[in-house]
Amino acid sequence: MTYTRRYPPTQYTTRASAEYFRTILDWASEDSEDERSVRRIIGIPERDGHPDSDMFAWARQHHEDSKHILNYEAGVLRWTAAADGLNMALIDDSVVFLAFSGGPRQRLNGLSVEDPTFMSYFASYFDQLWAALQPLGTYLSEVGDGPDRPV
Repeated sequence: MTYTRRYPPTQYTTRASAEYFRTILDWASEDSEDERSVRRIIGIPERDGHPDSDMFAWARQHHEDSKHILNYEAGVLRWTAAADGLNMALIDDSVVFLAFSGGPRQRLNGLSVEDPTFMSYFASYFDQLWAALQPLGTYLSEVGDGPDRPV
């Protein structure tokens, strides 16, 4: 999964948005016999080397809410573009959900495609991004305590 937006999820008014984030953590923390896992890329907007304070505060709270879930990992993508990124959820081996924002803050549209080949392309892209990321806890410690702490 990815979350690369200019605003933290707490700034969206729909109940569906809050439920989506809660459901992912609940699913990852369920006691299960399967090999479930969730990896989330969180794009944190930065300007002049400083993370957005609202997004940073949400990321810190998200880390507190999720650090005990062994099947959940989050990595940080430092995001310097002044626009939201393409967001995706890759489910099992064949379902890709793509989300596109645009215009007003509350707007988010998406589509899903169920196709193993389509999935393989996005999974490769996700893995490429993931390999270059810092774990969320490491990022928070380094940025929150260093000279580039949020302003």
